[in-house]
Amino acid sequence: MGVPKFFRYMSERYPCLSELIREYQIPEFDNMYLDMNGIIHMCSHPDDNNPHFRITEQKIFEDIFHYLEVLFRMIKPQQLFFMAIDGVAPRAKMNQQRGRRFRSAKDAEKQEIEAQKKGETLPTEARFDSNCITPGTVFMARLQEQLKYFCKKKISTDPLWRNVKVILSGHETPGEGEHKIMDYIRYIRAQPGYNPHTRHCLYGLDADLIMLGLCTHEPHFSLLREEVKFGKQSSKRQSVPEEITFFLLHLSLMREYLELEFAPVKDKLVGFEYDFEKIIDDWVLMGFLVGNDFIPHLPHLHISNGALPILYNAYMEVLPTLDGYINEGGTLNLARFEKFMQKLSAFDTGNFEEIRGDLDWMESKTGRKATAHSQVSTSGPRELETWQAEGADDEDFMKFEALEPESAPAKDSGLAALIQATDELDIESDEDDDEDEDKAFKYYKREYYMNKLEYANVTPQVLRSQAEGYVEAIQWNLHYYYNGVCSWSWYYPHHYAPYISDIKGFADFKFNFDLGTPFKPYEQLLGVLPAASKSLLPEPYHKLMLNDDSLIKQYYPEDFQTDKNGKRQEWEAVVLIPFMDEKLLLEAMKPCNEELTEEEVRRNTHGPMLVYTYTNKDLGKCDAPEYFPPIQRVHCKEEKFEIANLRVPINKLVKGAYPGITMDLYYPGFPTMKHLKYTGELKQARVKVFEQPSRFESMIVKIQHDKINPDDFPVELLGTSVFVGWPHLMEGRLYAISNSRIKYVSRGEANQYNSEDVKDGVFKEEASMAIERYKHRLGIEVGDVKILFHVQIMTGRKYVFSPNGRLTLEKQFAEMTANYPIQTVVTNIETYDANKTLFRDVQDVFPEGVICFSLGNPHYGAQGIVTDSKEAHKTGRIKVCLSSMEEPNFSSVRRLKDDLLRSYKTAYNAASQLGMSHFLYSRITGSIFVETPDGEGGFKNVNVGLNLKFNKRNQETPGYTKRIDTTWYYTDKCTQLVREYSENFGQLFKYCAEQGGNDNIKVEVLFGDDWEEKIKKVQVWLRGLPTHNIERQQCGSQVTEPEVVEEIEKIIDNYCISDNSRSKRIQMSVKPSFLYKPELQSGTLPPDPKMQVELFDRIVNTRSGFSVPFGLKGTIIAIAESPSGNERDTMYDVVFDKPFQDGLQLNCSPGRGYKLPRTAFIDISYGKRVLDKRTGKDVASSSTKQENPWDRNKGQKFFNMNNSAREIPDQYPNYPKKVASQEKTQGSAFVPFNSNLRGFPNEVDSSQHESKKETPQIPETSAIKHYKAASSQANEPDTKHYKVTAIDVSELIPEQIRMKQSDKSATLPENGENKAKENGTKTKDRSVSGKDWYKPFSGFAKDDADQLKNPKESKNTTEQGMPSFDLIKEPDMLGLFLSKEVRERETPVERETTRPPNRVNTDFLKRILKIDKIPTKTETEPVTAPEVCPNVSFDMLAEKVANVPASIRLLTYYQSNGLGVPQYLYVPLENKCKANIVLTDGEVVLGDLADSKQDAIENVANKVLQLLMKKVPTITEKAVSDQNLPIPPKNWVKSKEIELVPQDEALNAVLQNPFVPTQVIKNNNKSTDGSLQDVVVKQENVSSANGNAKQDKGETGANGSNQNKKTKPKTKIAANFLNKFR
Repeated sequence: MGVPKFFRYMSERYPCLSELIREYQIPEFDNMYLDMNGIIHMCSHPDDNNPHFRITEQKIFEDIFHYLEVLFRMIKPQQLFFMAIDGVAPRAKMNQQRGRRFRSAKDAEKQEIEAQKKGETLPTEARFDSNCITPGTVFMARLQEQLKYFCKKKISTDPLWRNVKVILSGHETPGEGEHKIMDYIRYIRAQPGYNPHTRHCLYGLDADLIMLGLCTHEPHFSLLREEVKFGKQSSKRQSVPEEITFFLLHLSLMREYLELEFAPVKDKLVGFEYDFEKIIDDWVLMGFLVGNDFIPHLPHLHISNGALPILYNAYMEVLPTLDGYINEGGTLNLARFEKFMQKLSAFDTGNFEEIRGDLDWMESKTGRKATAHSQVSTSGPRELETWQAEGADDEDFMKFEALEPESAPAKDSGLAALIQATDELDIESDEDDDEDEDKAFKYYKREYYMNKLEYANVTPQVLRSQAEGYVEAIQWNLHYYYNGVCSWSWYYPHHYAPYISDIKGFADFKFNFDLGTPFKPYEQLLGVLPAASKSLLPEPYHKLMLNDDSLIKQYYPEDFQTDKNGKRQEWEAVVLIPFMDEKLLLEAMKPCNEELTEEEVRRNTHGPMLVYTYTNKDLGKCDAPEYFPPIQRVHCKEEKFEIANLRVPINKLVKGAYPGITMDLYYPGFPTMKHLKYTGELKQARVKVFEQPSRFESMIVKIQHDKINPDDFPVELLGTSVFVGWPHLMEGRLYAISNSRIKYVSRGEANQYNSEDVKDGVFKEEASMAIERYKHRLGIEVGDVKILFHVQIMTGRKYVFSPNGRLTLEKQFAEMTANYPIQTVVTNIETYDANKTLFRDVQDVFPEGVICFSLGNPHYGAQGIVTDSKEAHKTGRIKVCLSSMEEPNFSSVRRLKDDLLRSYKTAYNAASQLGMSHFLYSRITGSIFVETPDGEGGFKNVNVGLNLKFNKRNQETPGYTKRIDTTWYYTDKCTQLVREYSENFGQLFKYCAEQGGNDNIKVEVLFGDDWEEKIKKVQVWLRGLPTHNIERQQCGSQVTEPEVVEEIEKIIDNYCISDNSRSKRIQMSVKPSFLYKPELQSGTLPPDPKMQVELFDRIVNTRSGFSVPFGLKGTIIAIAESPSGNERDTMYDVVFDKPFQDGLQLNCSPGRGYKLPRTAFIDISYGKRVLDKRTGKDVASSSTKQENPWDRNKGQKFFNMNNSAREIPDQYPNYPKKVASQEKTQGSAFVPFNSNLRGFPNEVDSSQHESKKETPQIPETSAIKHYKAASSQANEPDTKHYKVTAIDVSELIPEQIRMKQSDKSATLPENGENKAKENGTKTKDRSVSGKDWYKPFSGFAKDDADQLKNPKESKNTTEQGMPSFDLIKEPDMLGLFLSKEVRERETPVERETTRPPNRVNTDFLKRILKIDKIPTKTETEPVTAPEVCPNVSFDMLAEKVANVPASIRLLTYYQSNGLGVPQYLYVPLENKCKANIVLTDGEVVLGDLADSKQDAIENVANKVLQLLMKKVPTITEKAVSDQNLPIPPKNWVKSKEIELVPQDEALNAVLQNPFVPTQVIKNNNKSTDGSLQDVVVKQENVSSANGNAKQDKGETGANGSNQNKKTKPKTKIAANFLNKFR
């Protein structure tokens, strides 16, 4: 049957059936069974459509072992682990195997031919032939030996496997894998003392496992399988289990859904009792009618066309008329089955009427006869087989004559011709039996038997044989499913089944099955393999496939037909090859058998199953068969178990539900509906089970509940355990109860709670979300929600230590709550609790010699060993020896990461580098489909895009593209690919540019007549790109680029060389609560619940029996957050310090990567961060601190941008929002500062500076001079001038200019900064509170003045006696502000005497701000400062600036700084508009939705202004040089002094305001000599900022001899910078 279709249909019809598997929701299972062939296929040929794919045998075995380990660890079976590989199958299955193998060999051959036609060079190594996964091949023999080794190794070395019995039923044991599993389940059910509550988990991909599981009638049975994705997708299968989503299909729910499905028949039965177990048996029988691996489906009865409801309805109609059930425990009741088939035969008639109407319409339109059944052949061009029955000349014998004379070839037998022929035919024998049957229908079926089953004459005997043969096939299937193989040699001898209306008259038929013996491996190989796979057989058999004189040569056709026969997919098509003649096969093999070698003879035999158990006895050393290291000490016992012992006689089998079983006890993890009242109804509800609405009807469950009084709160349940998520029940603790008005919150104790009001709309929103999820995902109608339960879900259990050393196993609950309607919550149910107390006291937990991990500082995450725990009950402590070492420094890694992050550009900026439109750039980096002929009269789409981004799938390519919100960003590597693409295939780019958004691209129009050759070249080029095999990531994931991971590996490799010398051994006495071992907790509890994980954190694996070695350290390189936001579902990619056997390649070296949940590791870096925070240590010096990637922006900068205060805007949600102010500011020429204020947290330890003896004299800045002047002459703060030392502006120059200037010689500014550079002094920075940044300047505190005057008495001073200055996090554009703590310490007198005047007298300011109309002086009049001017307050200034529209202020800012005009990007959304702005450094600021375009402009402009205000450094802040900055180019600034008259603070504010045009200030205040009266600027030796500009003729050289001559700045940024002081 169509396996995915059956699974999908059942999952959509019964929406709660499948559950996405999460580690914390997996129930406990006793037995686990694996249908191994699916795993083998997945690990050996994951990409069937890639002819270039190659894989080694060692890699296959490694992947299989790894897959087994992951599945075992996922389910954790408690008693049995059964691995079953397909052995020799019954002959009935061999026919289907034969068709699959012939098709796979043909497909592989076609792929290679097509690849060679395209000019592709295929690897010289042989391609893996998946047909070798057949019993008897060399590959399977080697796999068997490897699996033996694997079982011994795991049981001997892994504690998790020791208490489990492992059974290996390999290819040597006859039987299909899943049916050998069923044999074992029937066997254990027949044993005395069987536990009917045994919990089974069966892994496999075949959908008929649903039927097999239900046949057992076990109440606790679940199926484990990989996620099935429907729709157009790649054929590449995922072979890495960590990256696969698994589902559990619970047959316990399936049983309850089926009970709802057949509920209408419950009260209609007469003469026998309703037995649901019998209903299940009949349901299994009906499943056979739509086809399986042993029998074809009935004509036109397809699952995708709604076949199953047709069967169910017919069954419910006929069952009340019967005297019992049809399937009697595997035995078919023929009389009842015949009545059911008669009822079902109405489907044939109805289907025929539809088809006849279609054929008549087609004939009327085309004028040609149409046929309903295409003619097929299994043996190529040969005569059709003629069936001649005895009594053919009898009068009563019905004979269908050929439509044409035998002398003429058969012509088209259209339905219209058949209808016309009925008038001329004489069918005497039909007058009595079939007088009501339409003659056209008879000929319609006759055509089917002739064209499909290749009969020349269709006689009654033929039809009878067809009916009996099909019924015999149904009985064989029932026997196989319920009792085991009843005949190894039986098979259904046709590719097609008879019509339902012809399956009749078999009530007296007698079955006669001969058990026989299974084929030997080589007999099966010759029976199923095509000639293309002859190398898998011993060489003596090759001639049987190739030689023309071979007895069986005709059974190996090179070409054959396939027939979809109503199916939609090619893989569902019937492979029309002849069935192997068993007698001829065995006869032909006899002479060849004599030529076999001893080893080949050994492979051609059957073998027993193998049972592995743990033993304490050391059985010695075991050598690996190949590839793997030997097992030094084997503690695994191997026993043989014959398959014949599993097959229990039918009379001893336990049929149906196990006697005495009770269903009242709830087993956690096994969902059930029985705890609530409910009804079911089939509806077309479009439930989204597979992320898309279901296509057919779904069983909608409606909860029946009593009327709910919204004011009747069951407050007595607060703080108690309840079960939520019905029917997938999960235990939780009721935290709160609410309705639309009030909410009661538990205080943690019984009957102790608080009440609070519910905000308007909150309850309605929460209730609607709960209703939506139940209805559209689970297909459950909960009704009106009037009361909500807010529940904390249980996350696991944990041992808690008491002060007296006692242990208590306590349940742990999540901190967050989930909301559930009261009618869906289950309380007071009897639950099975499998948790057993493992430890009695502390000494049991931590015996001497046990390995543990520290959860306390200063050795957080250190691994240790317990040395003494005997006195723990007295002292409360355990003696441990910890191994601790300093972790590597990743500062270079972070810088590289930041550099790569800054390389992302918008499509507009990236496209501008190539001179193309951003639309074309965006399109070419995605998908572009070109319509090409498919060679079969149709068309197919070929994707010629770079496929670096996927909007619908929300995926991006690491290192090339990134999506933030709705905007895509691209790196230079991506741009380079586009450039190369355009250079190689410019014709494609030209066409796309001219056609715009035309999606209908014809290959002939694009490439012309030679399109075939050109399109092949494009495909070959695309497949050769480095991005072709890069795994795409979900957008928003925190992913590290391969270059960064490579840098991490280099650091780790160098670090591990001196590993031993760095390690320290520490003996400590530790409280038990600060020690961790995995056995202390269960569920999904992390070792430290408070642990916060960041990129580049160092971690240590704490899971034993895991793929990752216990105690191995690694580094976080990616964080994949769950779409649901659940922290427990977040996965972390880790690159480990050393490679290991099961390691993955996650953008790292092979074998070093792995994906871990939070429960599997301890974050060492987190512990370091906590320690630094508690001890007050400067976090900036920590190697784990992440820096802001925008702080070292190498692109264009604004002249007043403060890098130290930059923030990543909100559109970058997954990057650090803010950089700690303690970080060193690198790359900024303007270093804002704050005096070393007392009261700050984390003050700098001055002793550290004194010990280093390398801190130079900090130059006396203008702020310090101003403070001294203000302190000495408090009453005259504006009568003295002060100097501002020249500022290093090298960082303002674009990087390209700086690189050119660096080679030119010039004189550095002669100030203290040079010495600071030479001595390498480092200053530490510190932030002020963000809420204090806007307060006005109030001068320095008096206590700080004392420190300046008496540096030796200061605690935080440099060696030379000057205070260390710190960075202000968010500087104000209106002045230099101090922290709140300083202002609070100042007395009113101090503030009055140290603050510059708050009011100014400036006629000039009033004029430019248009406060009052003042006549403008003529150009000839000198501009002088008036003696007295009206006062201008700060409030007036702020008001005037604020009243100017944001877009005007932003335009002013851009033009003042030579940045052109802002770039607005408009996004129309419905009736609204949204505007974005791209800053000059590529940063994008997103606006909010607005009603009009103008409002959108003002909105986003205001956001940019707010962002820029945070980046603006003040004048005084600029005056302090960052002593860690690189030396500026020598010809940029030599030396200069700027004198400012601090008599006009309002003017200073204007100068510091980036939104007031500085050019206007300059132009309106020039005197006749070009100077300002209020601001005197003395400039000396200012050289050109442009490295490419030539010096003026009057300039004598780099030494600046013409110091008095002014030179015009050559760059706009430098010009505007100087304008600030002119």
